[in-house]
Amino acid sequence: MFKKVVISVFIILAFCYSEVAAQQDSSKSASKPILKTKYETFVAPTDKIFITQSYPIAELKNNGYRVSVLVSYALGEKERVYAASFGEQIIDFEQLEPLQKRLDELIQTIKSFDQLEISSVSYRLPKGLSVSYYSWRNSEGKEFRNLYLVVGMSLEQSLTSIEPLEKLRDFVAQARAKIISLQTK
Repeated sequence: MFKKVVISVFIILAFCYSEVAAQQDSSKSASKPILKTKYETFVAPTDKIFITQSYPIAELKNNGYRVSVLVSYALGEKERVYAASFGEQIIDFEQLEPLQKRLDELIQTIKSFDQLEISSVSYRLPKGLSVSYYSWRNSEGKEFRNLYLVVGMSLEQSLTSIEPLEKLRDFVAQARAKIISLQTK
């Protein structure tokens, strides 16, 4: 009798453990949704032939990323979808204007770094673009500043200027202007 009770308790505990483990696995996958852009969703169907036109905006050879405008449509259909590619990161046309504004705000904040008495500022998009700017003092009290700009797998670091960030903002503006010109054709 005692043996049957111990075996029953063991089976119940094993069942409970497997249920908890299954819930943890499902909560992990639910907490990390795969973010797809409108562009990526548009070209995802497997039963259509898609045409993509690519228009280069800039290529930063030493930093390893290219900026291009992408236009895609299904063969025989009129609907088109527009996006910009920064390295492997796709940003929908509708997101370019808000991104440009955020980058402008970030640049203005960095230029006001001393007046605002801040030690760091950062901005991140879910699709692999992030900017961090911070200052620190060495043991002698000398202040240093650093800009980290990550675009996909490409990292750019500058200890002297925010020029890489200003270039990125300009590339976003150029991509947006190119798409607007393509939409009017």
